[in-house]
Amino acid sequence: MTALLWFRRDLRIQDNPALLHALSLGVNKAAFLSTPAQWAQHNLAPIQAHLITRQLNELKVQLAELGVELFHLPCTDYDSQAQSLIDYCRKGGYDTVVVNQELELNELQRDENVASQLNLVSFQSDTIAPLGTVVNKQGEMYKVFTPFKRAWLKCISEHGIEVSSIDQNQHYPSADQQEAEKDNDFVFDYPMKDSTLWPSASRVVNEVVPHFMSEKVSHYSRLRDIPSVKGTSGLSPYLAIGAISSRHLAHTLISHDPELLHNESKPEFSWLNELIWRDFYKHLLFHYPNLVKGQCFNPKYANLNWPHREDLFKAWCEGRTGYPIVDAAMRQLVKTGWMHNRLRMITASFLTKHLLIDWRHGEKVFHAAPD
Repeated sequence: MTALLWFRRDLRIQDNPALLHALSLGVNKAAFLSTPAQWAQHNLAPIQAHLITRQLNELKVQLAELGVELFHLPCTDYDSQAQSLIDYCRKGGYDTVVVNQELELNELQRDENVASQLNLVSFQSDTIAPLGTVVNKQGEMYKVFTPFKRAWLKCISEHGIEVSSIDQNQHYPSADQQEAEKDNDFVFDYPMKDSTLWPSASRVVNEVVPHFMSEKVSHYSRLRDIPSVKGTSGLSPYLAIGAISSRHLAHTLISHDPELLHNESKPEFSWLNELIWRDFYKHLLFHYPNLVKGQCFNPKYANLNWPHREDLFKAWCEGRTGYPIVDAAMRQLVKTGWMHNRLRMITASFLTKHLLIDWRHGEKVFHAAPD
């Protein structure tokens, strides 16, 4: 077996089961396949594209320390991505590709195309509770969060959280960003917006996360509703591109205080609850893949008549509604690529319930992520 490691939205060496398996096979080469046409179709933000570039530069340095070369294979969309990878593997003599799963329909179809020609070995890496394990007595996925949360807590209490690690100290080297970018193999034909407001993922893992766990998480339930205070973790940009593992975060939190699984009144549980919400949406996507098609989860709302007004939608996008908190939130999103979690709810509710604009238009502007 000659194997190649394929990075997608798992741009990390920390808690990366595909990487761990690849290393056990003696893999010394890993690929990242860019798809700018697909990114444009999915409204990838330019600031996120730049963050991905920075993370790839850092990941390349970290992988080199493990004896793995990370290279860039430019493509256009997922169809060309599958064929380009198949062609590369045939030319290079690779018969196996090791990956971490992606759940969306386009990604699943792409992986099926690859698997029809190559041995595709895949792992779960983006949920805390394994997919398919948190179900009701009939073996069906919960459609409401609270019963899902109860079952999730029971599952984790009984089985724990399995974190893949290539070492024991959970400390990962920081790559000098300027040095990494001198030899930048990750140049994408895609609009870029500077993301250096956000620190490197290795710095976040080594410094920001420990500080949040020791100094801020106990105040999270009290401060998270105040947008003027930096009371959230700010980790959602890294979770979105897979630079940080939600399993690692939950494992770290629960290891510090195992009582959290049995006592929801503890202040720290409020942040664990946000990680459970993230798992809830991922599990829903696993059981109901059509959710990515922009369909209503509840079919009775599928034919709502939205009196769309383009001028109001544009004002909402640009932070010109005249409602200060809405406008401040949208301007924060435009400038930083991120929005405070409470403001995500406010702006989304304002768009749909006040401006009466279809939620699907708002989905193209931003995708809420727990932090």
